[in-house]
Amino acid sequence: MVETKNESVNKESREKFMQISISIATYNSDRVIKDCLDSIHKHIKNVQYEIIIADNGSKDDTVKNIKNNIKNVRIIQSNNIGFGAAHNKAIKSGRGKYHLVINPDIIFTENSIEKLLDFMEKNPDVGLISPKIVSPDGTIQYLCKRSPCVFDLCIRRFTPGFIQKLFKKRIDFFEMRDTGYNKIMDVCYLSGSFMLFRKSVLEKINGFDENFFMYSEDADITRRIGEISRALFYPYTSVVHLWERGSHKNLKLLLISLASNVKYFNKWGWKIF
Repeated sequence: MVETKNESVNKESREKFMQISISIATYNSDRVIKDCLDSIHKHIKNVQYEIIIADNGSKDDTVKNIKNNIKNVRIIQSNNIGFGAAHNKAIKSGRGKYHLVINPDIIFTENSIEKLLDFMEKNPDVGLISPKIVSPDGTIQYLCKRSPCVFDLCIRRFTPGFIQKLFKKRIDFFEMRDTGYNKIMDVCYLSGSFMLFRKSVLEKINGFDENFFMYSEDADITRRIGEISRALFYPYTSVVHLWERGSHKNLKLLLISLASNVKYFNKWGWKIF
């Protein structure tokens, strides 16, 4: 097909004024990805956006069903190279002024993107922002965290419930519950389930550190963003996160999480308590 001059101009215009690129790293995500994409198309309005799926070698029908049922989505396929590495491929190919990283189990229910983009446009010192993230029943997921230490991560991840109850105040402080999650605040550790970046700042730090296969890459990138810009929690809009907590149920994922924690402390220094 021959591209006409007008079509070429329109294409260049779309690329020039692309406001946001949305990347989703998938791996056997067939059960959730369609609802995620449908919610994006339904709730993002008056914003020029593109969606990039970075598929990590799914063995289910993730890619097939996206191709058959979802329009206006680009797919980058690779072997299972990990969360950060997959998103980096999408970041490099993205054309937006802003870049949104989300998990495939995120559901949009309101005009969150418009509100977040408007805030970032008015606050150029912000390089990364995350909204309030809630469960399907509307309860807050306390995903903002203070700087991690070995003790806090071990208590939350490796101890039974009765032990965690003994250290509830400590865990609540780590998860910043004392803030009330009801005001804009600087955060040194935001969740990788939803991260909206200013693309220029993201490029300055060269995206995700690919030494992290999965887990802790969000703590690392929030910290690096915070060195040159601001990383904020914005409570005045929300998205739904199904949040299956795979590392709490799967031994292999638990070991990957443990290895990522070690890499994080090797990089940033071992803070025990």
